[in-house]
Amino acid sequence: WRDDLEPLEMCKDDPNYMSDEEQLAAGASAEETSDLEWYKGQFDVIVADFFTSYQVAETLEVLGELDWFYTPYFVKRLISAAMDGKRERFEAASELLSAAHPNVISGDQIQQGFFMLLKSVQDLRLDVPAAPEVLSLFLARGMIDDLISMEWIRTTQSGLDSTDLSSTVILAKATEMVKGRQSYDRTVRTCVPAGGSNLQSVDQLKERIKALLLEFLNNYDYTEAKRTIWELNSPHFHHEVVKRLIVLSLDKPDHHQHAMSELLRRVSFMTHVDQIMTGFRRVFGELDDLKLDCPDADQVVARFTQEAIAQGTLPSSFGTQAPPSLVAMLQLPKLDLLKAGTKALEEDEIPAELVAAIQKLMLTSDLSEFGCALEKFNQPELHPILLKGLIALSFHECSSVQDLASKPDMHKNFTRELVATGIQELHSQKIFTSLQVEQALDHLLAKLHLFMMEIPFSAEVLTVFLARLVLDEVLFPSTLHRLAESHPVGTCAASVVAKARIMLSAPNRLEVINGFWVGSSSSPRDLEKVKVQIKTILQEYLASCDLDEAVQSLWELDIPYMQHEVVKRALVLALDGQDEAKARVNALLATLSAHGLVSCEQMELGFERVFGELNDLMLDVPNADAELAVLFVRARANGCLSSCNNIPDAVQSRIQLIRA
Repeated sequence: WRDDLEPLEMCKDDPNYMSDEEQLAAGASAEETSDLEWYKGQFDVIVADFFTSYQVAETLEVLGELDWFYTPYFVKRLISAAMDGKRERFEAASELLSAAHPNVISGDQIQQGFFMLLKSVQDLRLDVPAAPEVLSLFLARGMIDDLISMEWIRTTQSGLDSTDLSSTVILAKATEMVKGRQSYDRTVRTCVPAGGSNLQSVDQLKERIKALLLEFLNNYDYTEAKRTIWELNSPHFHHEVVKRLIVLSLDKPDHHQHAMSELLRRVSFMTHVDQIMTGFRRVFGELDDLKLDCPDADQVVARFTQEAIAQGTLPSSFGTQAPPSLVAMLQLPKLDLLKAGTKALEEDEIPAELVAAIQKLMLTSDLSEFGCALEKFNQPELHPILLKGLIALSFHECSSVQDLASKPDMHKNFTRELVATGIQELHSQKIFTSLQVEQALDHLLAKLHLFMMEIPFSAEVLTVFLARLVLDEVLFPSTLHRLAESHPVGTCAASVVAKARIMLSAPNRLEVINGFWVGSSSSPRDLEKVKVQIKTILQEYLASCDLDEAVQSLWELDIPYMQHEVVKRALVLALDGQDEAKARVNALLATLSAHGLVSCEQMELGFERVFGELNDLMLDVPNADAELAVLFVRARANGCLSSCNNIPDAVQSRIQLIRA
């Protein structure tokens, strides 16, 4: 129904004459009547998501993957949504159209979208009484931005029905607005958000940031401070907020510093983690100058850095980027463990790529990403040495035998639990074999006397490891017999194996081992409780649209291994909801990914779980394949996903249709 030939001009008196909107609708129905409605639904999602994130580049990327033939409907939907919103939506919509022209949306398509708006302005007035005036502003801004030609205005005016007075007045007002000098300034002042943040200089922004932080120190009003930062409308300049916040705190009392630290934590939910890190790096770079005015500046900055990492505002690995003088002041268990354990890994001549993968595992607890790194490296002959290094890392976490039975709230045994859980999970995925684990333990037992010279309680840790791995069915019970035969009676190694066998032979062996091994493993009842909590948080978010509260609640759950459940549950709720719910889920997933709360691997696993239940989902949502395709494409555009396996054919065909 379309080709590359230039269409013929038709006279309006011709009985076959159709208006632009009628031609578009007729063309859409020539292939399939439902296509137009489907695209309208996608445009609703894109527009809602855009007015949530205001990300022009990402919106254009998603829009470019859809069929250009339907883009006039997008123009109409975008401007209609901007009419019924805040003043900043006017400028955002205008900037999006300017950025989209001409590569994504042609001038003819923009003009066609405005013509459709003119024809429906009476309907728009029912919801937005000022719709005619707002449409005049958009037309004037379109002419100034060279999106609409004056010739099109004149042609449209001459072709209007004599009874269509509203459209005539709208076009006349738009034409009048662009006449005379300073027409651009008049139109921009009308559309730009209050305060004109887009027109502010860097110096003006710095002054406003300093003023709002000083005001916060007087009233401790977190809500007002966050609102003022949001109204700056300069997310690219939030690193200045972070820097100024820390610098102003240097010579302040402790209660002021604690308040500023809490404000930083709250601000982190409304900005990108890169802005937070940039602000801290700027402070690090000026630390020597700051110490001239405040001799204790390094201690204050170290305290801010440590609290930001502990609260999740900064990633755990950021501590290694601090100056050496600050690193020595940071009291971060994971960082201290990494310093001690990396030396042991390098002594075993583990390749740098695997050392980096282990370090990332210790800092992020992301087993899925670690497994992917091992598969990509593809050298199973190094797995015994790698396993030995992993288990040896856990030795450095103990300072005394009492630590083996310490309380969970003291954050002990974290690395041992992570390593044991990781070995069990990767063994179930056939990445590690039982033989490789046995070889690693045999090497450790052979050098146990050397470990005990540096870490006296390493024998107790290894005893619990042996029992735990047998209990988790990573090792066979017969493995202990072979290990006992490999080491002479009376040695430390033989004693460790014997103690592990005694521990496993006890009637209450599960309670005995768990009594020493306090970790993060959960019972099935605990897992169900976590799933209910996740569902409740997501439902409350979709009802209230409070993104900060949702991210904070999910972070407080502290479930790095179950973030795929968050993704799965969010996608299922999006399928059951309206277009607004889908847009909110897109915004939530993008925020979780940007803050590092959900890794790409966890995101992919969540999508794959939903794909695996597609047949059941389609019983309740017949178009679930199409909706999932849109959510998948949007997640890719937001950088939440790099790739995904096991995509059903029905979803894959829909994805290809969107990209076509």
